[in-house]
Amino acid sequence: MANSALISGAYDTSKYHGAEKDEVTKELGENLNDFITSSSDEEGKSRKKEEEKEKEKGRWDNPDVDAGASRVVDTGGAFSNEDYNIASELQAARSLEFATAPKLKQASIMADLNKDAGLIAGYKENKIRLAGNLQNKSVIGGVTTPGGFGLALESDPKAKAFMGRMVTDPTTLTTRDRLNGEGKELGVRGPDDEFMSYEEFESYVASFEVDDTSFNAISDLTNSARDMASKADPEDVFDDMAKDTVRQSIDSIIRNGNIKSLVNDPAFGGTSFIEDLKNSDMMNNIRYSDLGIKPKGNDDFISEDDGLSEEDKETIVSKLVDDPDSEDVLMDTLKDYFVKHVERNYVAEHNKVIRKFGKDNFDKTREEFNSRINTQEINTDYL
Repeated sequence: MANSALISGAYDTSKYHGAEKDEVTKELGENLNDFITSSSDEEGKSRKKEEEKEKEKGRWDNPDVDAGASRVVDTGGAFSNEDYNIASELQAARSLEFATAPKLKQASIMADLNKDAGLIAGYKENKIRLAGNLQNKSVIGGVTTPGGFGLALESDPKAKAFMGRMVTDPTTLTTRDRLNGEGKELGVRGPDDEFMSYEEFESYVASFEVDDTSFNAISDLTNSARDMASKADPEDVFDDMAKDTVRQSIDSIIRNGNIKSLVNDPAFGGTSFIEDLKNSDMMNNIRYSDLGIKPKGNDDFISEDDGLSEEDKETIVSKLVDDPDSEDVLMDTLKDYFVKHVERNYVAEHNKVIRKFGKDNFDKTREEFNSRINTQEINTDYL
């Protein structure tokens, strides 16, 4: 989540540019026009998410989850009897195999035993991390936290149920036959009870965490833009070169960051990319006739000239965010969103310079500006 300086910057932007939000939300949709048209054939397919949410609701909305998370943290990830037996049986089998194996084979078995010990230690550490994330999770319509699990988890019923099960079910470990047929390997009971390696488990947990690192990097970039705008010439503008420079930085941040968090978690002024996209001018101005489809529902109340229902907006946005085939469009739209945020902050700060010195009076204040430039109070570079 963004820090207080960035939130303050976003506030200043809205303060000096009251109409800017409409422009921002409008620009969010520029990369989506083709996507939405091509997605019109999906209109009749979805609504499965709501069914999944109802199916998993009982497993998540359970006070045992909070109690289980506290227990895991308090006990340092101690094994239940069931998990202890699973790990112990595997180690016992390896030890027995070691005792009867030829010396060349013993080295391989000893390596497996050492690997198991490392996996068990790592598993405990990551289970504590998972439990801590649950204790500090963000909630849709409620508290959002600067750490822990973000809002992406709230939107994924299967992942939500899995995280809850990891702190309430006594059996979280499992084994499977190795692909080479030589013995078994230790892992985690993943979503749908499928085998999950420790590495997959660690990555899965991390993918639902709030990406503070990326949000703070964007915060630093934004603050840098504001600082440079405050020292710029009144006639300077945030030109294409400046936008390209920022876009390259944003591209690097996104590609090295957690996309789920960057899409779902609030960042600037308390709203998120996905919220702003749903509320964008583009989404609000699309009519069913624009997509060449007939709306679902009672024909007496919904016509082809009507705007999209909230349900259908949700379908389109969910496809953009969740469908791997939409990754390129999502990345481009996300980059545009953050670049526009940096630009708005630059313009807001630069307007203070304009108001102070005035473009019309620029010639009259030339001497003062030259003096400031000479003392390096003005940086003529954008970024």
